[in-house]
Amino acid sequence: MLKPGSIPKIFVSAQRSLFKENVPNTLLYKTDENNFVIELQKVLDDLLNDEDTADFGKCFKSTYSHRAEKWAYFNRKHVGINTNMYFEALHKSIKYCYLEGKNCKRLDLSINALMSLARDKSFKRIIKISKQKMSHKLTQIIAAHNKSTKITPDMVVEVNGNWLVNSETDIHTQYRVKKTTISCECLLRCNICKICVHTYKCTCINNVIYFNICKHIHACAKRQTVTDSETVQNENQSLPLPCDIAVDNGFLQKQKKLKQNENIMKNNEEIKNKLEMILGMHSRANMNEEDQMYIIKQCDNMLTMLGKKIDFKKTSNLELTRKRKIEPQARFISKKKVPNQHLSTLSSIEGTQIRESLKNSTKFLTISTTPAFDHSYL
Repeated sequence: MLKPGSIPKIFVSAQRSLFKENVPNTLLYKTDENNFVIELQKVLDDLLNDEDTADFGKCFKSTYSHRAEKWAYFNRKHVGINTNMYFEALHKSIKYCYLEGKNCKRLDLSINALMSLARDKSFKRIIKISKQKMSHKLTQIIAAHNKSTKITPDMVVEVNGNWLVNSETDIHTQYRVKKTTISCECLLRCNICKICVHTYKCTCINNVIYFNICKHIHACAKRQTVTDSETVQNENQSLPLPCDIAVDNGFLQKQKKLKQNENIMKNNEEIKNKLEMILGMHSRANMNEEDQMYIIKQCDNMLTMLGKKIDFKKTSNLELTRKRKIEPQARFISKKKVPNQHLSTLSSIEGTQIRESLKNSTKFLTISTTPAFDHSYL
């Protein structure tokens, strides 16, 4: 029976190997090339010197270490391309949809397939524009703008024309935001902050790798707009105004609108009173057919006048589809075997611990344990 603080040696070696195999994931997120080269050599030495991870170290050295520019983040700054999934999906649609899975040896058939692909893509683009459907990039920009509300003004500090924004998860990490001199009118923009993708640059991965307007940029843009508006107000207040000019700050327009609303309310009450009088007089009066027809025509004219001012809402498509008895589509369970994910995703705390261990000069990694066998590597 094991004691509360003891761990089997096999379990320790397995956990240590998993920890060392997660170390290359931290190298992937490095954006500084000089630090990347230093830490890469430390990781290779650490993997090769350990018996449990020697095979993994040899594989990593032979296949990935000599071509780090192909997979490391320091060589893909502000490109906006992280994977080749879109390219593979386009190749699959050309091969199986337009060429029917056959090897095309004729040039005219391949050109015809590409022209039909361009035609279909243009039609899909026109449909999206007509439906006013937002792209994935625009939805990410809106989501980042909503997340920027959690960044308080105390977390943003201006230093030499740049901004340092503290991270929400880690207090010790800061992101640098810099305003560029590029002025463009691209579609990837935030209409509330009045900025585009090329206006600011940030050191976070969301902007450096995925080329999105991150929440740090939104927070700095909001602060910049506030400071600009304050400077404009101060300049307007400092300018002297001549005595002959009468300044209208919208007070007269508000008074006019209030008078118009009061007149409309009074007229509506008079119309209601007169209609009630007409109903009362109609119940007492004795009229001929000619008089009745004349009154009916006048009522019809009144109804047409009132009908023009009313917006009758049409029945929506959702109500029509609910009335129809549509059978639900049959769902089939996929029989594909999901591969067992051996390694879990690397958390931010594990990443910081790995970076600190690489900076230190210690050769071995120590393991701290708890009675519940919850491991944390130091």
